[in-house]
Amino acid sequence: MPEEILTTPIVSPPALPLTLEDLPITFAVDRRGYPHFDLPNDALTVFEKVIDPNFRFCDSNFIAHHSFLPFISYEIMSARWDKEKKKKSEKRRKVAYASHVDAAIFQIYSSFLCWMYEGWIDSLVGESVIAYRAIGKTNIDFALDAFNYIKSRERCIVHALDLKDFFGSLDHSILKSRWSELLGRGDLPPDHYAVFKALAKHSCILRDDVFEVLGYGKRRQKRVFPRICSIKDFRKQVRPRVNIEKNGSSKGIVQGSPLSACASNIYMMHFDRSMVQFCLRIGAYYRRYSDDILVVCEPEQEEAILTALNSLIEEHLLVLHDGGKCIRTEYHSGKILEKPIQYLGFIFDGNRILLRPSSLARYWRKMKLNVKKRKFCIRSAAKLGKSERIYKGTLLKKFTHFGKKHNFPAYVANACETIGEAAIKGQIKRHVSRLNQFIREKY
Repeated sequence: MPEEILTTPIVSPPALPLTLEDLPITFAVDRRGYPHFDLPNDALTVFEKVIDPNFRFCDSNFIAHHSFLPFISYEIMSARWDKEKKKKSEKRRKVAYASHVDAAIFQIYSSFLCWMYEGWIDSLVGESVIAYRAIGKTNIDFALDAFNYIKSRERCIVHALDLKDFFGSLDHSILKSRWSELLGRGDLPPDHYAVFKALAKHSCILRDDVFEVLGYGKRRQKRVFPRICSIKDFRKQVRPRVNIEKNGSSKGIVQGSPLSACASNIYMMHFDRSMVQFCLRIGAYYRRYSDDILVVCEPEQEEAILTALNSLIEEHLLVLHDGGKCIRTEYHSGKILEKPIQYLGFIFDGNRILLRPSSLARYWRKMKLNVKKRKFCIRSAAKLGKSERIYKGTLLKKFTHFGKKHNFPAYVANACETIGEAAIKGQIKRHVSRLNQFIREKY
């Protein structure tokens, strides 16, 4: 590792806030609508136990002795096109969610830790860490900033790296050490340790296994609300008969809790600080968005940058995708000499910034899949003598500019305005016509 990284001074973190009023945010426990083993309103009960009317911690001992419930998990499958094999493939992604009480606890501690983290990195990292932080920008702004920096250089080398299984690779001892350092302590207090343990040594239970044990059919599963079953029934009926997966490894945190994103940034504190200061010394550009790392440097600095990155990745017990390979692109006099640069859902060919083709393919695929589902429901209703007409209102709201402010066409319009590239909007030209085409097709 370059000597500059090893000699970077450590800045002391700010003192813990005495009350929640010291936090520069408006704090409130979110009510989550999904069914679990407890009730949504139980989260408010926990807030009353932990926080008194003056917004002070009144019972951290309650957290230290709290019994966390298992996360409920299920898998989401999404279709992908494999360019090498030239055929469709399925990507499986595990989704896990905490009980309402546990989620409220994670949210309370996330608010404190995020406040501490922002104070710790303010003068060191600035805008280089751009994920999971309230800094008033979107991925559109982040991508535009990176591409503008590249365009400002006469010649540069761009390296894009992707960390493999990021949340599943976080080492527990490193995370605990960073967490303690952020609090200005040699070790975690009992309540913080209980929260850390629930996040690191988490347990998961498959949703389908729970439904099977309780005898819930497909129709019953859709009507499970406000909870799947009581905590008493879970302990008597579900826990003895269902396999509960416990994380017995010394690495990996659950992905999807209100605290996971903040914990991942805490884990990378020294990584980001070292890379930012090293890049500042040599005049390079560094950005990290969760597990995506972008570095822009002069050709003669390339070897030093890669040496520093690989050393820090090894030090933090992380692994790169594709056997340690990174995507390298050279920019010279307004031209990309290799493949276009891909970053945060956009591609840059040296001249124009456009949406990434895979983002467009996912949009069209979701549109077609929703139409197919709607037609299947209509055919089922037709057997009962109901109308076979497709009502397009929901589809138009979800997939066209006539609908929601936060759908994909709205995102495209925002990107077009922010970046100033009219061709972006042209990438989904005639999207209403395409929706009508999917409706006319027979499946």
